[in-house]
Amino acid sequence: MSITGELARHLEDLNPEEFASIPNAIQYQDRTPAHRFFTVIVPTSDKRHFVVLPARDFFDEHLATEVLLFALKREDSLSLGQPVRVLEEFVASGYSFDSVAVLSPSCAKQFEHQNEFLNERSFVTFPMYRCELTGDESAELVDLIRHEFLPSLDWKRVVCPKISMSFNNKSTRVKSSQKKVGLATLSSVLTEIENLFEAEKSWVRLENFLHQRCEVVWNGERFEVKLDHGSVEFDTKAVIDFVKKFAMRGLDKS
Repeated sequence: MSITGELARHLEDLNPEEFASIPNAIQYQDRTPAHRFFTVIVPTSDKRHFVVLPARDFFDEHLATEVLLFALKREDSLSLGQPVRVLEEFVASGYSFDSVAVLSPSCAKQFEHQNEFLNERSFVTFPMYRCELTGDESAELVDLIRHEFLPSLDWKRVVCPKISMSFNNKSTRVKSSQKKVGLATLSSVLTEIENLFEAEKSWVRLENFLHQRCEVVWNGERFEVKLDHGSVEFDTKAVIDFVKKFAMRGLDKS
């Protein structure tokens, strides 16, 4: 039996069909009351593993093809022992994604409750913005990020930068539950930055996807951003712009 036939046999209940854009690839759809899911699966060149591309509610054959071919051309970067790999320099016309994530089978657990054979052999890939993952996350952290912060199946999503925060605001009398930075949404980070206005002895500490850190305070007159190599003062608009850049692009390495 061909690898495509073997793959189809394991998915026969889902009525798989050929995905014509890539040799040996198949696709299928399934539904829940709330969502429609699309999945494309293609075997690796050694026929021992599969690369799986899932999507939710929206599917574009062109983007799917570009993502899968990009990952397959970098098979030597795939690792069973590393939970997530970030493949950079991805380009697809009509989209702003600049990278592709590949999750190991033990991290993705794509078919955990459906098919043991496929679950143990399936890498999962998806298009991403570089700032959405670092690439050194544990399987547990990847799972948390995908469930709480990064809708990786949504190909129409806005960028969701991986940003961690701790804060203590003496004015609002609100502070984070722990001193160490914890994952946050960009919108919540920007809210806490704005709340620093005229808040004496208050601070917000941030860490971005590159593990770069900074601390933002109100120094009595302006916002002050403390960095490893010094500090910079900003007005409200400028500090918001700085934090957005910090989250989405990181600091210049100069």
